[in-house]
Amino acid sequence: MRNIIYFFVLSLLSTAVHAESTIFKDWTPEQKVQFTAMTLASAIDFSQTTWMTKQKVGSQYAYNELNPLLGKRPTDVQVGISQIVFIGFNYYLISKEKDMSPFARKVSENARWLMTGYKFSVVIYNQENGITFSKVF
Repeated sequence: MRNIIYFFVLSLLSTAVHAESTIFKDWTPEQKVQFTAMTLASAIDFSQTTWMTKQKVGSQYAYNELNPLLGKRPTDVQVGISQIVFIGFNYYLISKEKDMSPFARKVSENARWLMTGYKFSVVIYNQENGITFSKVF
């Protein structure tokens, strides 16, 4: 399952930066950069979360998931689905922006950048608590 999710995330990531893609051809460069950053942060968060939920010190788990929607010990599938939903919502916002009023478009853009910042803050928080990139990748 982990390889399937990696494939999905990497496929989205590579497609997002490919300017000739039929799915993303109407997107602005800013939308492509933001979507790519969000997808990258989600991939890192997925790897960190699935790694940390399996770590034990003796008979005790070393880490607990803090997302109340996932619970303390989510499965890889639950974490993967939550990341796909997050990425999918971001994609949905971008795809609807061209039909929005200027004000609604600005709200959507700001919401997407806030989501990306939140996702990177989770990755940085995990990094600071010992779930380093070298352990995960």
